[in-house]
Amino acid sequence: MSQFLCNFAMVETVLAHIHDIEIEHRSAFANRIKHMQRLGYPTGINTGRGIAATYKAHHLFLLGLTLELAQVGLATDSAIPLLKENSDSIRSALQRALRHRNNMDFDPVFLAFDPAKLSPLMKRDCRGPQSIRGKITYGGQGVLGKLAKERRCVIIALTKLLTQIGAQLATFDSDEEEQFYDGLRIWMDAPEEEEAS
Repeated sequence: MSQFLCNFAMVETVLAHIHDIEIEHRSAFANRIKHMQRLGYPTGINTGRGIAATYKAHHLFLLGLTLELAQVGLATDSAIPLLKENSDSIRSALQRALRHRNNMDFDPVFLAFDPAKLSPLMKRDCRGPQSIRGKITYGGQGVLGKLAKERRCVIIALTKLLTQIGAQLATFDSDEEEQFYDGLRIWMDAPEEEEAS
């Protein structure tokens, strides 16, 4: 099993296709990805000035997830701390999705959170632990019913994100998709030092 590694051009191409970015806007899109890298996210790809970055499977996954949050209006500066603070939930959701990879259509995995932007201004009892505000929850289709009690909720179809990344990688080389999933499994088994940070 060879390790999944890719360059910036492949990362940008895969994510641009997933988000249906027009060709004339690809430069601006690439700059968004580079902005995340300048912010040090995800860790492990900032190699220094003039040295090309190499991306592992989890880097591509985390960049994709950050862009999903941008699609629902969360600024990168807000999305990154949210992902870092919820790295355990993200890893658990990813582990579940990979475990059921052959049944992704029948057992999809979702990430969900309350996007409340005014939470620091809200009454303390509305910011309590009963709320999902600031906390990413995950689960299968059953989690959607539990979230129906919430007034606001952002739901990211994690399973769909993974399958779209995999399908785009397969357009480069038929082995890339499997190497991507294998790379995510390796990351899942890695120590917490390569956290979702």
